[in-house]
Amino acid sequence: MKKSSAYFIFVSILLLTSCEKHQEIESIEQTHNQTSLQISTLLPTTVMKGTVSEKIRGNAYTENQEQLANQYEEIAQQLALNLDNADLREFILSESKKMYHGDYYFPLAIAKEQKIKGKTLKSLLASKNKTVSQAESENRIDEIVSNDSKIIIGVPIEILKWNPKTHKLLVAASPVTEKASVVKAFNSEGKVYYLDGKKDPDVPVIIVGQDDRPDYLTNTHNVSINNKKNLRPAFLRASGGQDKIAYIECPDISAIESWWYGGPELRFNGAVYFDGSNSAVNAFVTQINPPRYMAVDGFPIEIGLFEWYFDDNHGPDYYIQSFEIDDDGTTQSLTVGVSAGKKDDVSGTASFSFTYKGQDKVLKGELIHYTSQLPKVIADSQIIFEISQW
Repeated sequence: MKKSSAYFIFVSILLLTSCEKHQEIESIEQTHNQTSLQISTLLPTTVMKGTVSEKIRGNAYTENQEQLANQYEEIAQQLALNLDNADLREFILSESKKMYHGDYYFPLAIAKEQKIKGKTLKSLLASKNKTVSQAESENRIDEIVSNDSKIIIGVPIEILKWNPKTHKLLVAASPVTEKASVVKAFNSEGKVYYLDGKKDPDVPVIIVGQDDRPDYLTNTHNVSINNKKNLRPAFLRASGGQDKIAYIECPDISAIESWWYGGPELRFNGAVYFDGSNSAVNAFVTQINPPRYMAVDGFPIEIGLFEWYFDDNHGPDYYIQSFEIDDDGTTQSLTVGVSAGKKDDVSGTASFSFTYKGQDKVLKGELIHYTSQLPKVIADSQIIFEISQW
């Protein structure tokens, strides 16, 4: 055989082998993509059946609220169309679990430039907008973030039940009011669903909305969470001992925080009579912003309130008042009373006014006397919290 013929056969074999390998890689990629496309989407039982009157936009929406709602829906739809991408699903889960601001979400302003297998989140979102060019769509995303730097993506409901390798999720556009009875959501094929706004979904749902937690709450979740076995409750309140909140639960969380906003922002205010000023004064202000599932299930915690010195500095009782904070609306006040005097020698009462915003929820409050039982449970249908002393 001539050298040229042998060389031709050798090159042909190499090309054939290369083509076979290339076809094999393409076949693997196609199989991977088909498998991803075949992954089902988790559907909550709160999906509303039949014809739904789209009462998402309240009649009282301002022009700014209407703009925000449109932007959430725009990003939610583009995100949903990308959920066949397994790497994106993993990204959403891992970023949400970083718990920016103490809950399961992350800011789009930061995440839009992060890379997901070589492509930014912004470029992936923009690729599903078929009405304009890629560049125009990316510019639109930048514009949305510029208009609303607090826009977030997250999984506020049942995140621990989500395995992104086996399931896709619905992507919901957050209403901008807690009074919404319907929440609009999309799947990866662009189909529209309507979720009940008054009931928590029973499976994970991705939300596109706004970080509703005030900036001053950023670090308030860093109080210590303890195993309840390690708590050391005192059964007699002692002068010089510190009262602490030892347990918190929100049994009907939907009554105080809509599910698309995630976990509640709880604040505890206290007032006590202080001899030095002959009046009631602020005793403490403490805040905690637990994830939704923790608030629903209840959790042991250690939140220091203040130290008792009823023999020396202040009266024999204090008033503790709880709120769920939305930090919006006009300033309101709630006036309470505390006793003046020392221990059983009560010489009168003094009043104190807690302030809050009109959109905040005023939760349970109670007057605590130095003889009250420890641990002391303060409870109603919206919040349960336990006070002990160390």
